[in-house]
Order: sequence, then structure tokens, then C-alpha cells
Amino acid sequence: MASKSSRKERAWTSRQSCHPPLGTTRTPGNNTERSAAREKQQSKSNPSFPRETTPRVDQKLRRRSSNDASAAGRSLGGNTAAHRSEELTADDKRRLTEEMMIKVQEADLLIQQLNELGVGESIDHEELQGYYGQLPCEPPRVDTYLELGDEIKKLQVHHVLCRIEYYKVTQQGRKGAHDAELEYDYHRRRCLKEKLKCFVEDETKLDGDHILDNLDKEGLIWYIEKDDMFDWSFQYLTAAALDDYQRLVPQNRGGCEYVHWDDYRMYFHKYEIELEYLDFWEELSKKLKWMGDYIHIGWPTLKWGRICRRGESQAIKIATGFSNITTRLAHAAYYECIDSMNLEFCWYKQLDGVYFEIWKRVAKLKKSFREALEEVCRLDQFPLREHVMKYALDNNSFEMEMQFRNCTEGITEEVTEEKAQDLIADAITKLWTRPKFYADYIRKKIEVARAIGIVSPVSP
Repeated sequence: MASKSSRKERAWTSRQSCHPPLGTTRTPGNNTERSAAREKQQSKSNPSFPRETTPRVDQKLRRRSSNDASAAGRSLGGNTAAHRSEELTADDKRRLTEEMMIKVQEADLLIQQLNELGVGESIDHEELQGYYGQLPCEPPRVDTYLELGDEIKKLQVHHVLCRIEYYKVTQQGRKGAHDAELEYDYHRRRCLKEKLKCFVEDETKLDGDHILDNLDKEGLIWYIEKDDMFDWSFQYLTAAALDDYQRLVPQNRGGCEYVHWDDYRMYFHKYEIELEYLDFWEELSKKLKWMGDYIHIGWPTLKWGRICRRGESQAIKIATGFSNITTRLAHAAYYECIDSMNLEFCWYKQLDGVYFEIWKRVAKLKKSFREALEEVCRLDQFPLREHVMKYALDNNSFEMEMQFRNCTEGITEEVTEEKAQDLIADAITKLWTRPKFYADYIRKKIEVARAIGIVSPVSP
């Protein structure tokens, strides 16, 4: 029998407050009214998608939805000028106005060039509002206050069996370094694993009515239920409104494996929604790839503001082709797409070219790393990495050389240049552990869900 609990759940800050939409997130007409009415009816306690009306979000929305002229003013120190306008001379005001107009003209020219080249899509305000209106309403907030009654024991047994099933399916792959990473008490864990192996091979001990008692007698219950034993766990065990898929949460190794793990685990989306999100993410990443060439412009310049609005509008249009992608999910995916491009820009862009040019001089011309680096720096072909190269030269830093050695290890002069370039580019992506986004979180979640049988293994 379900009952209301006075237990409080922590309301996590949503990723939306970190990445508010640049344009309006409201859909016109009845869709907006229905969404607003529905939100008022939902429990304040549920953190699956925190309201966008928090002061933090409102502040960012106001900042990012400013008009072009004010954005240009900010990039030119316009905030200071606004507060001290009474102190400015007529010439100062005229100069600032002219500079702002130049910025506006430059942004207009950039958008005109994109239109002529067919890069991205030009979507006006009225058309954009039409796309917002086509997106589905937000699903009802999950009530995490409503708790299970006598079913809890049965659910606990079911979850233990799920974890044993996952162990049986994946035990062949859990060897060596992975085990060492998990085990802070290696010998004790190894003994427990041997006991668990014997336990799961004895079908008589897997009886649902006595499995918990049998595991307890063998000293395995703690081992099975411990969250860090596997790379996933069931959370919100007593919440009656959730199914097993919604309770399943991949672990956040080191506290930083997933970019917004605290948000992801509180979304409580159904399997069908997250499955469709993967398709949406793939299409979004492909169709917004053009934005990667403009990441270097950066916020808060007026040009980047225009690029972002263009990309956001295209993302909303793409979302209309998916029946389960709401406004919030569309914006979440869009801003994670931007984050992924930023990561690519900061960590990898042009670095493969730098190391390839150095490799040609070191491997084929037998020059030292420093001589090769000096030559490549003078080429002026890699402006995004120029500051890194100059720092390495000016400070006799060995970090860049160590990275180069790691990326070119085993690539001899006999290797063709085309092959060498591919190998170096691949090695560079392994220099750092890449943070994972919501799409990665969903993939892991579905992989586990299929392994333990809570969703069909033959699902698309």
C-alpha cells in the first residue's frame, strides 16, 4: 500500500541554470498555458527538472536575451559607460555609438555570409515560435514522496537478483586493472568474489524467498548491495512512482566521470524518452557541427551571440522531428553540444597538426624536439596552439615534449605521412579522459538495463 512520507529529498540544481536558453523557452498558445497549469499542480519536492524561474536562471536569461546593441556595448566596456554616462563627453558618446554600430555591422556581415554559404539555418522569430509550439508539453513531475509499502521486501529481492545477473553476464570482463581499480581491500574482495561465484552456481540458493537469508549467511549481502561494487546501482528504492529503469543510475567514478551527473540521475525519464534522446543527440551533433568553426569567437561577443541564437533556433527545429523531445530536453542537448565543441576546441583542435609537423622533422630530418618546435611555431599555421608552443619554448617546459612522445610512440620514419597523421590524431584523443555527457550516461544505463533484463535486449 503506497503511503505519503515526510522524508525530504534534496533538490538538485539543474543544468539549465548553467546553460539557459538564449531565446524564449515558452511555446505560444494553449501549449504554454497547459504547461504552466501542469507545473503549478506538481509537487514542489520533485527535483527531476527544477523550475526555470529560479533567481539564478532568471538572471542568466536576462543577461543572454539582451538585444544586440547592449551586447555590443558590453564587449566594448559598455557597462561602465552606462553607469557613467553623465560623465562622458559628447565625443565619447559618439565614439562609443560608432564602435557599437561597427560591432553590429560585423555581426550582420557574418550572418549574411553564413546565409550565402548555406551554413546553419536562418529562422525568424515567428517561425521559431511555431517550432516551439510543436514540441510536446513537459511530462508530469514524478512524486518521490509517495512510497512503497509491503512491496519493498519483494523489490529488494528483485534488485539483488538483478545485480547477481549482471555479475554473471559481465564477470568475464571484470579482470585485472578494472578489479584493482574497484578494490581497496584486494584479498578480501577476491575471497568474496570466489564465494559469490560458488553461490550463483548453486541454483537452490537463488530461491527468491530465501535468497537474502542465504546471502547474509555467506557474508555476501553487503557485497552485493554495495553501490561501488558495480558501476551502477538502484536509487530511490522506496519511491512508488518509479520503475526499475528510472531507478537505475550509472556510478560517477571519481565524482567527475559525467559532466552533470547530479542532474542526470534526477531526471527520471522513461526508457522510451531516453532512447529517443540518443537519436536526437546524434542528429543535433551532426547538423550543428558547423558551429565548431566559430567557437573561438566566444561569449560575450555580439558575433557569438548571433551564432548561438542561430544554432539554438536550428536545434529547436530539429527537435520537432522527435515526439518525446520537450523544450527543456532540446535546450539541454543543445548546450551540451556546445560544451562538447568547446572541449574539442580547448583540448584537441590543431594539436594533431602541430605534433604531425614536429614528427616529420624529428623522425625524417632527425632534428631535436626543440628545433622542430621552433620551426613549426614560425610556420604560423596553428594559431590556436601558438600560445602553448611559445610557452614551451620560453619556459623550457617538458610537458609538451612528453605529450609528443606519447602520441608518436612506435610511429617510425617508415610509416607513411597519411598513416602517421591518423595515428597521431587518434593518440591525442587519449591524452585526457574525456568528460561524459547525458547521451553517454543514457548509453551506459541502457547497456546495464538490457544486461539485467529490465528492458528488452532486442530493442532498437
